[in-house]
Amino acid sequence: MSFSIGTRIAVSALCLACAGSFAAPATQIHADTIKNSSCQSWQLMSSPNPGMVNSSLGLAASAGNDVWMVGQQNGTTKDPHVAPLLEHWDGSKWSGMSVPATKAISVLFAVTTNSPQDAWAVGINADKNAPTSTLTEHWDGKQWRSVASPNVSGANANNFLYGVAASRANDVWAVGEANAKQSKSSALLEHWDGKQWSLVASPNVVQGANHLQNVTSLSPNDAWAVGSVNINNQSATPLIEHWDGKQWRLIDSPNVAGHVNALTGISASAPNDIWAVGTSIDPKSGDSRPLLEHWDGKQWSMLPDVGLVSDGGLQSVIALSPTNVWGAGSQINDQSKEVPLLEHWDGKQWSIVASPNSQADGSSLNTIIRIPGTARLIGSGTSYTKDTASTLVISTSCS
Repeated sequence: MSFSIGTRIAVSALCLACAGSFAAPATQIHADTIKNSSCQSWQLMSSPNPGMVNSSLGLAASAGNDVWMVGQQNGTTKDPHVAPLLEHWDGSKWSGMSVPATKAISVLFAVTTNSPQDAWAVGINADKNAPTSTLTEHWDGKQWRSVASPNVSGANANNFLYGVAASRANDVWAVGEANAKQSKSSALLEHWDGKQWSLVASPNVVQGANHLQNVTSLSPNDAWAVGSVNINNQSATPLIEHWDGKQWRLIDSPNVAGHVNALTGISASAPNDIWAVGTSIDPKSGDSRPLLEHWDGKQWSMLPDVGLVSDGGLQSVIALSPTNVWGAGSQINDQSKEVPLLEHWDGKQWSIVASPNSQADGSSLNTIIRIPGTARLIGSGTSYTKDTASTLVISTSCS
């Protein structure tokens, strides 16, 4: 059984088709890094599921009692109304939160938070059979409200925001893609300066369709965005861009030649210790492998997972220190069932860590974070059957 990249690109198409969708999340840098440590076994966490089809796509935390989870929900797999999923962890339980009125099809793909009084969630908004527009929501400590965000104009142009990250309250980046023609998508970059969202010019690889999936921001003059450039149906290369405080520019990165390669997650423990993860698929055999790339302050290099996964990929990553990095995604097991995948980097090699799983037909992890100021890690994703889907949330504590 072949594994397909669960990127936000695929999710967008599913959302517009009014079906359940599952995607990768956003990541962010934490100033308080922790060194390698021993962790307890991962455990399942209970979370609300307001619809028949629910999917967790993004996580962010500012403290042990302030964790946000976003995604999507709809009544059935054929329900034409797709609504945002928005839940909050107060230190003891997950609770559903009200979302400002949205259009017929609305999804929140990613969330970032600076404090209990400042959080952003981004995604898409559309009426049925209408072009998709950007969706930006802000939390002020009391309520969520919609904030206007720009869109690339053009005949039937679709705009998508897939990732968001903030280094401070007046320095927030959101990334995605915009397209008037599906084959020629361009990278979409938007910035919040404390007063308004504005479009920022993005370099694009002219030979293909450019998609930015995720972003991390270390400071106002140091941010990274990752994604992919689709050359054709048989080939895609990783896309990495860097912000130096003045402009975004393309950065060379390794590539598995002849494969469909996509980066979906990025995280940094320091300016010279940044990890990007994704999936590399052989178009001939359909087999997939995790794509693992590292920035050492000078260049990106590709690190193998030494054959740990025979058919799977990573969607998200959290870098805690040079010797403590976690990746989350999914793989196909011996029974041809999709199951959660957790990998850990100890400074020398990657290894697989056992993950709890539901009794559903399939499950995947879309995001992984650490709660700042603690040694607690949380991962989330989706467990699904033929007609239903529920949020999958797992947690561990490290000493």
